[in-house]
Amino acid sequence: MDDISADLEAGNALMQACAGGDRQAFHQLYLNEAPRMLAFARRFTGESACADDALQDTFVQVWKNAHRFRHERGSENLLHRPICNQTIYKNQNYCLTTYH
Repeated sequence: MDDISADLEAGNALMQACAGGDRQAFHQLYLNEAPRMLAFARRFTGESACADDALQDTFVQVWKNAHRFRHERGSENLLHRPICNQTIYKNQNYCLTTYH
């Protein structure tokens, strides 16, 4: 098994545990994924505050929706779509409040 497959399996196992209410697994998921997700959000928004808000809102959403996790879809779907949506939303709101 290569590193990418191992990371995906580890993410899936953590999401499965989160779906069962395991807070330690959620914390580990955050430690594993947050740096990469925050880097994406910062590149997309160009604004650290927006990126930080997007990351926080994403992980709140992930925790609330962990019970919907399906192993066959993988953890990537439950993590990366929300950060994309949150960065778009935060960036739009930031632009509206800053330039109007």
